[in-house]
Amino acid sequence: MVCAGDSSCFKSILDSNPYYEYNIQVKKLECKNHLLRNYINNIREPNNIKEAAEEKRVRKQKNIYYGPNCQKPDLDTVSFEAARNNFLESLHLSQFETKNMERLTRNQANNDMWINERKRE
Repeated sequence: MVCAGDSSCFKSILDSNPYYEYNIQVKKLECKNHLLRNYINNIREPNNIKEAAEEKRVRKQKNIYYGPNCQKPDLDTVSFEAARNNFLESLHLSQFETKNMERLTRNQANNDMWINERKRE
């Protein structure tokens, strides 16, 4: 007797065909408990997916690093805006400087100036 789940064993028995001379075919009996368990698991599976999605949504809502719960800067608003504008101004280049940098940083992977500028950002 070969039970459910013994597919490789059943296949090897079919391949060897031990009862050929008696003209008897080997049949695999499916266990009712295994069939029931597999059926119930297939029914429950969509619920597990829904539960996981709901759990992820709730977890993200409670996350302190997003939205209004995110960490605030250490500076007051006026100082923060001034520091931000100063930083953005330091990144700004004139049209001549932009064209010159474009010319100097061609062949990016082999260009040290391009690599240094990328690290600066």
